[in-house]
Amino acid sequence: MSILILVRLLAAHLVADFLLQPARWVNSKNKLRGRSPYLYLHALIHGAITYLFLGMWTDFRVPLLVLGTHLVIDLGKASFARKGLPAFLMDQTLHVAVLVAGWLLLTGQGPLLWEKTAELLASSRVWILFTAYLLVLFPSGAAISMATRRWCRQLEDRQGLAEAGKWIGYSERFLILSFILLNRYEAIGFLIAAKSVFRFNEIMKDKERKEAEYFLIGTLFSISLALAIGLLTQAIY
Repeated sequence: MSILILVRLLAAHLVADFLLQPARWVNSKNKLRGRSPYLYLHALIHGAITYLFLGMWTDFRVPLLVLGTHLVIDLGKASFARKGLPAFLMDQTLHVAVLVAGWLLLTGQGPLLWEKTAELLASSRVWILFTAYLLVLFPSGAAISMATRRWCRQLEDRQGLAEAGKWIGYSERFLILSFILLNRYEAIGFLIAAKSVFRFNEIMKDKERKEAEYFLIGTLFSISLALAIGLLTQAIY
């Protein structure tokens, strides 16, 4: 039952923050900040949806908590000069933290949550996984960049989205490591085939052999590092 309460709180947040918030409301909040009527309407909707989803008809504490904190957090986000992914992640993290606080208020699961958190932090398996994902993302990306730098210089005129290749590599290695840990090796083959079809077709349209070779080198480096780290992690996990 306690987990169900948390899930209901999260579902209410998702419905109110995304499904029931049109883009024009967001634009109005960003432009007018505290003078936007949608800021207050959005917070009221959050409180109402939370109250409805919880179904605790005589307990108004958490709906009022969500209403008030959502108003303050959204006002802070609208006043923040820099928008984009960092602001969005910070905004959602604060909202979820409030929901967890409301869940703890209703269920009294604070000691249990603290105990489970301490167990996770003391688990060698958790730290092995955490280190593996860090390795497969950042040091691997830096190593691939340095290894392919001399070929990249020969492609100064190539066009593409800024840093798109880096994020494709992050996603690719993250998925390969996850598939290895789940023993889903066939999914790795599907991932590589899908990437090859989409990327190689684009390259071959222009008949650019250098770009094709650069793509293959980077892909093979990325896959090799992800496989090595994944197999090592699986062996010691």
